Amino acid sequence: MKYLVFCQCGHGLDRHSLEGCSGDGRMPCRCRNDQERALDSAIEYARRHPWGAAATTELGESEIA
Repeated sequence: MKYLVFCQCGHGLDRHSLEGCSGDGRMPCRCRNDQERALDSAIEYARRHPWGAAATTELGESEIA
């Protein structure tokens, strides 16, 4: 599941650890969510935008769901 669910920062749960999001491998991410908080964030986003294809994240970046 951690490869299929994305945090609102746009990175998968597999990129999140206790220290936060490690980004895409090239650049660090400002997201400080651990895996549990990233999952909660993704669930909450899906509840609020069940048919949304794109959104602006809390970090001000674009994301495609």
